[in-house]
This record gives sequence, structure tokens and C-alpha cells, in this order.
Amino acid sequence: MNELAVLVPQDIDFSILSSLFRLPEIIFLNGVMAGPAYAMWLFNREAWKDHGWLPVLMQCFSRVALDIGLVAGIAGSAIGAAAMTIAFDGNNNVEASVSIALTTMLWGGIFVGLGYFAHNPIIPITTKISRWGLVISLVFSLLALVYMMLGTRLNLHENFMPLSEALLPYLIVLGLCFGCLRFNGKPWVVSFTDANLIATMGGLGMGIVLWFTSGGGYEEGRAAIYTCAITLMWGSIFYIIAYIASLYFGTQEQGNYQTKTWHLSEGAVFFIFLLYAPVGATEWQRESKDQAVQEANNQAQQQEIDDLKAQIAILMKQAEKA
Repeated sequence: MNELAVLVPQDIDFSILSSLFRLPEIIFLNGVMAGPAYAMWLFNREAWKDHGWLPVLMQCFSRVALDIGLVAGIAGSAIGAAAMTIAFDGNNNVEASVSIALTTMLWGGIFVGLGYFAHNPIIPITTKISRWGLVISLVFSLLALVYMMLGTRLNLHENFMPLSEALLPYLIVLGLCFGCLRFNGKPWVVSFTDANLIATMGGLGMGIVLWFTSGGGYEEGRAAIYTCAITLMWGSIFYIIAYIASLYFGTQEQGNYQTKTWHLSEGAVFFIFLLYAPVGATEWQRESKDQAVQEANNQAQQQEIDDLKAQIAILMKQAEKA
């Protein structure tokens, strides 16, 4: 009987929800955001007197989460996608690996939502950090990224820091942007953020084109998929570093990071769901029909084999009697 015909809501197994509350991904995201939020909180000591230290801390977290929470999630998902592409084995549990790769982006989006909900315009904060805040933010964020890379159990240098063709599409577009740098009249941090976003989207687009031109399949397109993942990973990492630098140099408002975050997420979501697209209703129905036809053919062939065996057995008995 068709499985969907007997499906009732009470029978749905929701134990899969436990896979969404994975501690490593949550620790990673908090590690990336904790440094800038803490440094911004220390810079706004004067606001503690009027509003209290905890409300000010929540506003600093809110601002950082809105600006880079989703980008941190994209970085984690890109790390997972790159690791899966390198270490892919058809005998492994692919579904579990996909869950890990997607969970980080999911929680990045949740933290953005929390940041939006917690934002209180009545409590003004200055989006700047000190020199020591810059150091603290970079150390926390980079350690969290290394923690996520080491969690894949792959060689850090060989698999995540390639100075090869994998980053070539990204570097080509970044070089073109830098060639026009002196004409835009923007602060260098803002210019680098813009160039990094364009290079990431351009490199991601080139990687997807290479994927389709290589045949569009997974096995033959793994090099192109890895190019997309590593481009998205380093683009997100440079984005986070540029954001921290903008807090120190006081150019955060000019950077318009929340808008750019959504542009980056559009490209990331397109790639991730192109790579890990679930089976839809029409595709499932088509596959079910194909399987039903194949099963009917197999049964017919098995019946023919059984009939031939029976005839052979009869002939052998007749031969023995003769």
C-alpha cells in the first residue's frame, strides 16, 4: 500500500528534531559572535549607567547577530559542504552529514531572528570597538572557525586552505574589483567588503557553471562543488573579518552589512539547496511509478524463470524415465 495513504499526524516520528539541537554548531556560532558583541559591550560602558549592563549587552548581541549571524551560519555550512565533498563515500550515512551541514545555517538564521526580536531602539549603542576589542573579536571568531574545521576531522591545511585552482574564480573577480578600487571613493574596509561580496557571488556562479558543464552529476562535478563550497567558506570568513575591522575603524554604518548579508545568503541558499535538494512530491510520484513498473517487470521475469525451471524439471524427469 502507498505509504502516504496510511500516514496520519499522530504517527509522525519527530525524534529527528533532536538532530537540530547539536551543541557543536551552536558553540561555533556563539564563538563567532561573542567576541564582537563583548568588545562592543565594553566600548559602551557609559550606557551601562542609564540602562544597565545586561540590556546594553543584549543590544550589542542583537546588532552583531543581525549583521553577521547568518554569515557565520553560511561559513559553517560551507565548511560542512566542503568536507562532505572531499570525504564522500557512497557507503556513509549521507543524510546525517547533510543534517550537520544544514544545521549551522539554520541556527545562524535563528540567531538573526533573535537579534531582530531583542533589538530595542530606545537603548542607543555605539557600534565601535577598541584596539583590544579588535584583537579579542578576531581571536574568538578565528578560533571558532578553526574549531568547526577541526570538527570535520580532515587535514586543516590541505582541505580548507588551498592555494590552487579552487579559489581561482574568487580571486579573479576580487582582482577585478581591486583594479577599480581607487575610483569608488569609499573607505578601504567598505570597499573590501563590497569586493569580497562580489567576488564570492561571482566565484560561486562560476563554480555552478563549471558544475553544469562537467555533466551536472555529483560524482563528475565534485571538483566544481568543492570550488563553490570553498569560495563560499572563505568569502564568509573574509566578510566576518571585514565586519570586525569596520567596528574598529568606525565604518560599520557605511558598510550596510545587514543588506549585504541577505545578498550573500541568497547565493548560499541557492547553492546549498542545489546540492542537497530534497525529493519533492512530483519527483517522488514519478519515481514511485517507475519503481512500480520495474517491480512488475521483475515479478514477470521471476515468473518466467520459475516456469522455465518447472519445465526443465519435468523434462529431466522424463529423460530419467526414458
